[in-house]
Amino acid sequence: AFYQERAARYQEAADKESLLENKAIVIARLRSQEGRLCEVEMSPGGDLRLVDYHFPLVEVVKKYPLVEEIECEMIERVLGRPVGRTVEERSGLRRVIYLIG
Repeated sequence: AFYQERAARYQEAADKESLLENKAIVIARLRSQEGRLCEVEMSPGGDLRLVDYHFPLVEVVKKYPLVEEIECEMIERVLGRPVGRTVEERSGLRRVIYLIG
């Protein structure tokens, strides 16, 4: 129910936009409101991506790794595009990158 409600909220907000980049910006704002410090960036290859600089569910993910897959699938469904997920960790800092195909 948690991710269904979140997906519905994301979908409702994203559906107000027509351009993929604007949909991503809306999702980034919602994710930032949830405490994720999310931004929309262009990858070095020119692809659009969402980047979470803070992941408040990190302890949940350690116990239930499936949460990572659910998050990615939710973003994929809302945007209607393939989304890949990678994690970068440096000096104890972690960022989660969702590459939008």
